[in-house]
Amino acid sequence: METRDACEGKFGEELNTCIARLEALESRKDRIADADKAAYNRELDALKKKNEAAWAKFKKMKASGDSEWPGRKNDVGNAILAIQKALDESYSRFHNDTGS
Repeated sequence: METRDACEGKFGEELNTCIARLEALESRKDRIADADKAAYNRELDALKKKNEAAWAKFKKMKASGDSEWPGRKNDVGNAILAIQKALDESYSRFHNDTGS
């Protein structure tokens, strides 16, 4: 079982990777056909909101006491998995690659 510090470090790295992937999507805006730009921008906005929500959960987890930390850890883990899946789907839909 990993320590609290190790888990928080791993989650922080994963969230930073999500930010990098979001920035990569943002930088690819000019490659999107005009007909798809509105959908692309809506999807980017939704991804940014998911990422912000995951970061908010991460901050709550880091500030939580030992008794509530395990539950918050699960919330953060699930939020990270959700944003990673959404990023994968977005890359697949708009760029036909994984973006990794």
